[in-house]
Amino acid sequence: MQIGAVTNYSYSSKIKNIGQNANPTPASNSKNIFSPSDKVEITDKKLKLDKLFGNAGKDGKITLDEIQKLTDSDLADVKTMFSELAGILGIDPQSEISLYKDSAGKIKVKGSINDKSVLEEYLNSNDEFFQKFSRLSANSSMLSAAKEAQNFQAAYAKNPAKAVAQFKYLFNNNQKWDFMLKISNTQFVPEINADI
Repeated sequence: MQIGAVTNYSYSSKIKNIGQNANPTPASNSKNIFSPSDKVEITDKKLKLDKLFGNAGKDGKITLDEIQKLTDSDLADVKTMFSELAGILGIDPQSEISLYKDSAGKIKVKGSINDKSVLEEYLNSNDEFFQKFSRLSANSSMLSAAKEAQNFQAAYAKNPAKAVAQFKYLFNNNQKWDFMLKISNTQFVPEINADI
């Protein structure tokens, strides 16, 4: 999938193709947001899919294998960066720590260490770590959901009723794909749907 820059796109001519009324009449108390001179500009600076997918998709398609490779690379980078930071902050390598993102998108720390807030502040303010961890979290959750979907599709091909019963949690709007990185004894273990 390749997305390039879109510049000076005027949608006023496209409106004519959408409906009979090329110039929608706004409600009397609102402003007309459509005009012949409206433009949409998306530049490379504004469109940063590479932050999520890295080099995946440079050939026009994104595969799960490419995303898995990127996720493995991000995990290695996060491990290196966190290990260096833990050494600087004097965090015992035997400590059991978990990292996850809260509903506000901030990295949070669980575990039996002192000064969690200092560690959280650093992890959230270090742009490189934050971006790598965010991508690791998002792509790990997406990969987990994709693998479950593949398992469902394979089961469905054999026996639709049984597959729907077996994978009914996939149809639950409350299904979550929460990511947590558990760190213990220098092991970094990504988990999905961890108890956050």
